[in-house]
Amino acid sequence: MDREVNIERRRIIKNGGDAADLWEDSNWQFDYMSLEEDEASFHSRQILERARKLRISTPLMFEDHVLSADYQRSGLNGHHLFL
Repeated sequence: MDREVNIERRRIIKNGGDAADLWEDSNWQFDYMSLEEDEASFHSRQILERARKLRISTPLMFEDHVLSADYQRSGLNGHHLFL
């Protein structure tokens, strides 16, 4: 994805445009955020699996009905939580 974004950025600059136009004129930003969310999800699952194998306790997700500071919500829809 990074390679495609860089190719598109170079094409815009070559045609006399502003590199910032890349994010305004297309769906690149949404696609990029989606990939970042997938990567964060993958790494969170890896951390949790390793902790379970090593029998290390994981932080509580909620403390008194408030999301723990150890977790963060997804940037796209807020329904997924990541360590």
